[in-house]
Amino acid sequence: MDRLTKADVERLMASPSPDVRAELAVRIAGLWGDRDLSPNEAKLADEIIRAMLRDVDVSVRKALCEALKDDPKLPRDVAMKLANDIDDIAVPILNTSLVFAEADLIELVRARAEPVQIAIASRAQVTPPVCDALIETRNENVALSLMRNDGAMLDEVVGAKVIDFFSGAEMVMEAMAERREVPARLTERLVAIVAENMRRRLRKSGQMSDDQADELVAWSRERSLLDLISPQATDNELLDLSEQLMRRERLTARLMLRAVCCGKMRFFEAAIARLADLDLPAARALIQDTGPHGLRSLCAAIELPELVYDVARFAVRVGYTSPGVEAELRARFRQAIGAKFGEEIVSLDDEAMLRRLIDIRTDATPVQSGAPLRLVQG
Repeated sequence: MDRLTKADVERLMASPSPDVRAELAVRIAGLWGDRDLSPNEAKLADEIIRAMLRDVDVSVRKALCEALKDDPKLPRDVAMKLANDIDDIAVPILNTSLVFAEADLIELVRARAEPVQIAIASRAQVTPPVCDALIETRNENVALSLMRNDGAMLDEVVGAKVIDFFSGAEMVMEAMAERREVPARLTERLVAIVAENMRRRLRKSGQMSDDQADELVAWSRERSLLDLISPQATDNELLDLSEQLMRRERLTARLMLRAVCCGKMRFFEAAIARLADLDLPAARALIQDTGPHGLRSLCAAIELPELVYDVARFAVRVGYTSPGVEAELRARFRQAIGAKFGEEIVSLDDEAMLRRLIDIRTDATPVQSGAPLRLVQG
């Protein structure tokens, strides 16, 4: 890029044309961003940039913002000046620039209106304290933008506030449920809200009976719950989730069967531990024992249906309980299921396989005598 002399700059800055000054802003920003300037040139560029921050014409400041927003070495005071400008200038730099400190973003969330708050909520990474400040605005559009941003770091405290503040905002709740990760202890509460919203819409539509709507909601609820369980969830989080489900009578045999079929074995182990009132290591040891005194006796003690025992036993025998289930283990598991329940199962997706297994074993026969957990229970 051509070098600019002070005389050139003075002439261009004195131009009455905003277009000329905007062009100069882009050129100077480019030189400044390269950082390939002599000390005198760097000082001159710095003076020009700061002078243009005060340009009365919006187009000049906007051009300057566009030229500087991706500069990783942009001085904080320059970035803050742009961030405190009108929305059309503040939004691009706040959405993109990496030079803002966490405290800067929190300050701007509290001081500015919705457009700026949404820009911050949409950043590539939003830390939990910034997320908290955004949720504290109680603005539904801001919350929706944050929930749709996978770069938002949603911890348990912030997630609980989202549910507390926006449980009546269906779009926010659905966006939260569709996130790649949700804190495990919040999943049951979140899924319950989304499921109730879904049930209300289905019943209002009149397209199916109440019983049909309830069954569809129950089926979707189970799938959503397991989909939301992060592979990074801790043992204690999974145990707490199982406890919540057990208290609400939602730790059903069908949910546990679904967990095994979908490879969510850590949740299955935690659920077994809670139902059997065992510590998790003891439950895992029994689950890994596929002989008559291990998994079988455990399933009998908590009156699980024979079907759940059969499928869980296959999962253990092929190594499906290992972390990070690989395609080969999944194939071996399906083949074991198919050998007993029908070869067509091997080619089905998880949902279709689960439905086929339930159709085959509608009697829900328990491993030993006693009142079974019903597979159709919602």
